[in-house]
Amino acid sequence: MNVQARVNLADLFRLQGSEDDGERILREALRVSPDAAEAFHALGLLLVRRRRIDEAVEYLGEAAKLLPESDRFGYVYGVALNSIGAPDRALLALERSLRFNPDNYNLLMALLAISPQDQSLLQLRAQIEEMTQTRNN
Repeated sequence: MNVQARVNLADLFRLQGSEDDGERILREALRVSPDAAEAFHALGLLLVRRRRIDEAVEYLGEAAKLLPESDRFGYVYGVALNSIGAPDRALLALERSLRFNPDNYNLLMALLAISPQDQSLLQLRAQIEEMTQTRNN
């Protein structure tokens, strides 16, 4: 069974209320494919739901490292870091993801939530909003 199928199966187990089975499937996926960013991310989210936040952050970070161009992985990792009281690390993670996704509004807003006075972020926000208005007109 490929990694994506295992991730989907773990999600099905989640919907059925069986996080233990989901965790087992995701750990199995990582044994078979130790560079599967999607499995790291899914396991990180599962661990967040199970309130094992410190462990979850490690898996979310590995997913963001393996697939740095994923705005979703970078965003979730940055938010998780901030939630455990590591805003400096969160800023670095979000900025890294923003470099790969320079017009991602969610990443920008997360950065501004952590560092609301950063002038370069405020300027970037204005540029993105201007681009969005231009597209919508």
